[in-house]
Amino acid sequence: MNRLISRSTSIFRSWGSQLTILAVVLLSLFPLFGHLDSQPLRLWDESRLAHNAAEMYNSESYLVVQFQGKPEHWSTKPPLMIWLQCLSYKVVGVNEMGVRLPSAFAGLMLIMCMVWFLIKMRLSPAWAIVAMILLLSIRGFNGEHGIRYGEYDGLLALFVLIQLTGFTFWLIHPSEPDAKFRWLFYLGMVGAVWTKGIAGLLLAPVYLFWMIRMLGWRELVKLIPEWCVISILLFGYYPIRELLDPGYLKAVWNNEISQRFTGNLENHREEWTYYFHEFHHQTSGSWIIMLLIITLGIYYSNSPLRRVLIFLSSAALILFVILNLASTKIYWYLLPIYPILVLTTVLVVSRGLQTVTSTKRKVVKWGVYVLIGAVSSVLYGRLIISTSHITAHVPGDHGFYEVTNFIRSQLGSKDTLHWTFIDTDYSGHNWWYIDRLNEQGHDMVYDIHLDSVEKGDILLLRQKEIRDSVKVMYHTQNVFNHTDYSLIKLYDLR
Repeated sequence: MNRLISRSTSIFRSWGSQLTILAVVLLSLFPLFGHLDSQPLRLWDESRLAHNAAEMYNSESYLVVQFQGKPEHWSTKPPLMIWLQCLSYKVVGVNEMGVRLPSAFAGLMLIMCMVWFLIKMRLSPAWAIVAMILLLSIRGFNGEHGIRYGEYDGLLALFVLIQLTGFTFWLIHPSEPDAKFRWLFYLGMVGAVWTKGIAGLLLAPVYLFWMIRMLGWRELVKLIPEWCVISILLFGYYPIRELLDPGYLKAVWNNEISQRFTGNLENHREEWTYYFHEFHHQTSGSWIIMLLIITLGIYYSNSPLRRVLIFLSSAALILFVILNLASTKIYWYLLPIYPILVLTTVLVVSRGLQTVTSTKRKVVKWGVYVLIGAVSSVLYGRLIISTSHITAHVPGDHGFYEVTNFIRSQLGSKDTLHWTFIDTDYSGHNWWYIDRLNEQGHDMVYDIHLDSVEKGDILLLRQKEIRDSVKVMYHTQNVFNHTDYSLIKLYDLR
């Protein structure tokens, strides 16, 4: 009878866990995928990757990434993200959804990785719902340039968490002598490097320290053969690309190491306080509460849990410090840190509540459960509302993306367009939409200066100074006028 009861309880727990995991997936779907294609592609990384993936899709050049028909040396990362976007194009078409789906799926996989981590730590999967809501409520994770955008950092965050998960259950908190966790760690390393190059190795000093501490030098030497294999997987793309595209390694050095750490890459050189301010802003100040909880957890927890907490905290801290040491600072580089903080915080709170056994304290315990449930419900409600209100308008853009929305509104137009788009700044996001229009049979041209225009051309102009210059140089007619852009037809020179 006891065995039957035990078996029934085990089945109930299994079903309960599966239903909770299903709930995590379902609750994640709308915040991650809802209105994913409503807003236009963003300038710089997202639109540049969208160009790279479109050219790969059309040319089937899968090893040498291209931009405007030439080898890409501006973004020198290995092509994993671009491969995924190219595959996405094949499934859903060359559109905004195709650009962003890989990142959104990476976000879903990251949340499932958190679920698995918590289950391996003997916690209820229900805590994964709390972790998911907390993570998606962080502006720096789910906001501009975050997990819903077709950029590198969401996929990088997934592979960083895979690294940490594999390493934790291999060395820090081994529950069973199984090499699969070591190979999971290696998978995270390879995936991170193939996603964002050198940035995928930023936690290597942390791993080396803990391997020396937990294994010792003799055991480390035994791992050298498999490390050689992993090194080939990590760096194998670089010599192949150099053979196919001479000069690539020099571009990697300039883009990912030299200029990024000591120079002023793309005018992103910031003061040493920049990341502190951004971290506070992107987490809405919640990092202070999380840091306090984690500190208390490290102080009061038992030895095995304390080691896990110290490992995860040290990883987040070292990642923050290394990013801060680089002269090039951009706030979305912080994205991989947020899942680590949330996971560590949930781990401390859940384990802390598990230790409460006395009758008087159980009242407080259930009060805390109710409070966590209420806060989670409010945060999730805000997530649903904010996602529901996403439109084509980009908040706070000061009209910058109005011309982009105008261009994308012409997709599917039955009238053949013969326009020339002039913008003296880099305008990759607008160029991407113009390329799509041309694929539909239109005759659109884009340029960065006025030298090539002539009588009869219809110009689409964003910059006010260019609009004014054209009207000084030519007799013109306003075909369409908007506060942030104009469509102007050229007549004779003045």
